[in-house]
Amino acid sequence: MSDLRQLVTHASHYLAGRAGLMMLGFLSFPVLTRILPVAQYGELSLLLKIGLLWTVLSKCGLQNAALRFFPEQSKLSPENKRACASTLIVSSVLLALTCAGLGFALVRAHVINLGREITDLLPLLVSLVAVRAIQPVFSGLLRAEKRTWLFNICELSGKSLGIVCSVGALSLIAIDLHYFLAGLVLAEGAVVAAVAIWFHNAGLFSFTSFQPRFAMNALGFSVPLIAYELTSVVLDSGDRILIGRYLGFGQLGLYSAAYAIATYAEEALMTPVNMALFPAYMKIWVEQGEMATARFLSQALDMFLLGCGMVALLVYVGADDLVSILASKQFAAAHSLLPVLVCGLLVYALHIFFNAPLLIHKKSIVLTCVTTVCCVANLAMNVLLLPRIGIMGAALATLLSYILLVTGLAVVSRRYLRFRLPVNTFLSCIALVTVIQAALRLIAIPSAWLDLLIKAPIAICLYSAGIALLRPELRRRVLMNRQPRISKSDTLAAAEESR
Repeated sequence: MSDLRQLVTHASHYLAGRAGLMMLGFLSFPVLTRILPVAQYGELSLLLKIGLLWTVLSKCGLQNAALRFFPEQSKLSPENKRACASTLIVSSVLLALTCAGLGFALVRAHVINLGREITDLLPLLVSLVAVRAIQPVFSGLLRAEKRTWLFNICELSGKSLGIVCSVGALSLIAIDLHYFLAGLVLAEGAVVAAVAIWFHNAGLFSFTSFQPRFAMNALGFSVPLIAYELTSVVLDSGDRILIGRYLGFGQLGLYSAAYAIATYAEEALMTPVNMALFPAYMKIWVEQGEMATARFLSQALDMFLLGCGMVALLVYVGADDLVSILASKQFAAAHSLLPVLVCGLLVYALHIFFNAPLLIHKKSIVLTCVTTVCCVANLAMNVLLLPRIGIMGAALATLLSYILLVTGLAVVSRRYLRFRLPVNTFLSCIALVTVIQAALRLIAIPSAWLDLLIKAPIAICLYSAGIALLRPELRRRVLMNRQPRISKSDTLAAAEESR
């Protein structure tokens, strides 16, 4: 019980930190879309996605080695603990600098063509990638050390200071992406330096404790995991590079704004569930076995689908309003993309349930293979659709590739663990979302804020009533869960009367 209580405590800390990060992004997004023109916002989105791909390669998965080896080495002796932390930190710095220098040289030698706009920002982009490649190792060590509050402080301080410096530079100096990137590098670099000083003062970081042999073992463990992380990033971000190439930064800006709003909707639902789901089903698997785990995953997926339907309905009803409020009227043309992108990302969110059998049976290679196939399919569909139907082609490619991903994972995972798929819930959600959003679109209210404030509660009430009507077994389950409380309260009341 003490281990479980500790797990719940740390999970709640991580959840609070994640909620804070999402809130910071939610607050900074409307500011950026009002400061930057559409084309420049698209250029920034492309720049950050290229930086993300570069960062994945530069960190070489060493954050996974921190989670894997640091607890084990910490139990041996304080010297082993310091050597492990120092080796991982020094290795991350050397790899980050090497990859940054190599990438800079390849772009300058025109071996890699990123375009004139990106090349002009290359020195700052290289610096940002180096900082972001080092930071995950510190985060991994803090997580392995179970210093959850310090982990959250570092994450939130880096994000908030980065927003203040980058957006402040745009507002006070000039609307130029050089200043935006310089603000990010300054803020995030300062946080990484502060964490490094803390590790040094805590006796966990010393250049003299570096062990080359342990560094090679850590890399041997981490490098194979790059493939899954890289294909996941390409699956999520590859379309941004192709849109910039085929359609230009203006269309990329519209797509990026719609994708950002859709991501907030998806993460608000998936992130807390994802953080709690893995330890929950692993505990059931260990203690109760296969049948109990299958039953749990089926019931959890059933409830998650109901949540997906609610989120989809709210976005569909308020697509125009959400774009106007969050991204400003200059991004109004992006509203048609939002329903398709939200549907795609909510489909993607289902993968956390179909990953479960593969993770339980340690089939990470199978997971990587499925993701790679979907990544290639996504890029191919973008190449095919973008020249023909524009940015809607990218949205449809996202939806179709995520459907392919979840379908593939569902088929493959059933070889290792079968659980019942809640088909009735899926069909009920589709029917309710279709009917309710069509009915509410007949109501026209001029003000975006007023339209959203009126329609959202109505949509929630109609959806809840529809679920209760279409899913009588769910209604009975809720009533059965309440019955013990009701019986207990009646018993207490009777006891009081007898006195």
